[in-house]
Amino acid sequence: MALMPNARNAAKFANSIVWFLDRRIRAMCAVITFTRPPGRFSTSLLLRCTFGFVRSSSSSTRCGISAKHLEREIGVTYKTAWRMFHRIRELLMGDDGGPFDGTVEIDETYVGGKRRGRSGRPNPTETKKSPVLGMVQRGSDGKPGRVYAVKVPDVKAVSLLPRVESRVLPSSMIYTDELHSYKGLGSRGYFHSRINHSQGVYVMGDVHTNSIEGFWNLVKNGIRGSHHMVSAKYLQSYLDEYCYRYNHRHDATPMFLGLLHRIEKYPSVA
Repeated sequence: MALMPNARNAAKFANSIVWFLDRRIRAMCAVITFTRPPGRFSTSLLLRCTFGFVRSSSSSTRCGISAKHLEREIGVTYKTAWRMFHRIRELLMGDDGGPFDGTVEIDETYVGGKRRGRSGRPNPTETKKSPVLGMVQRGSDGKPGRVYAVKVPDVKAVSLLPRVESRVLPSSMIYTDELHSYKGLGSRGYFHSRINHSQGVYVMGDVHTNSIEGFWNLVKNGIRGSHHMVSAKYLQSYLDEYCYRYNHRHDATPMFLGLLHRIEKYPSVA
């Protein structure tokens, strides 16, 4: 309400947004193209899709919206809405945070098709589910926590530990479950404590992985409720969107304006 106290100011604000988007998004037209037929999105179509995306993102639930929702809202085909959604996620919602330190929770999960009659971790021969590694830096000194999630080929130590080292600073306190792949964290310069879920233990003082598991619930509920399913090929872009929402959930700037700021920083394309 402070931004638009009356109808006149609201109209000025909307016009300035349209001008701003039209100026900045022209640079993106060169990299967002149709597969068939060849050519580029028109600036007006790109503007409508981008504006619909940021407006819907700023007003929808924390689980996000689907391409079908965008198709109905802005009046384009599903193919166009999906293509634009995917490219905007790539361009505007990639990781923009620094490394984690302090207290970090690490956990892995699987996203994908159902395993009928089975539970627990899939064995290496199963291909329906995609493994994902997640890390949450717990909030401290009044600062909210941050999350990072990345699709990995498997949950072996050779796949997980290098990604932890690239994201978490040495001497950090790391909490994980009992997965054997995390065993080498102590020898790599980290303080490491485990919580043994297989024994029915989920919290032991400060030792737990509840924050990252709560994030997994957001991701999976969002995919089931809004998208129904995602392919392994494009899973990372969906993870980036949920990480962006989580990391900016306490921003003083509304998500709508935050995304516009990301557009402004996007480098021009000749």
